[in-house]
Amino acid sequence: MLGFIVAVVAGWLTPMIEGPLARPLARALGPRILVEAGEMRALAFMIAMLAAGVIAELLDSGSAFWVILGGAIGFFGTRIVAALRAVIEGKPR
Repeated sequence: MLGFIVAVVAGWLTPMIEGPLARPLARALGPRILVEAGEMRALAFMIAMLAAGVIAELLDSGSAFWVILGGAIGFFGTRIVAALRAVIEGKPR
């Protein structure tokens, strides 16, 4: 369960680590692997999920399924909440 929570937080932090972690890594990979601007968020998500997986393993908590599900929920959490609010309030998206 703790691994799931760590993954939710990591997914939610993805936009925040894009600048400080993903962009320098993309620059370091630059001569060999071209990372386009549109792929930067995906690279940040991969970094976050790698960190969440390592933390979940160190805590001996959570399977790969729960880590991936938690990361997806964290990453799309604000969109999910907005969609649920729109359904509850009866507003079309």
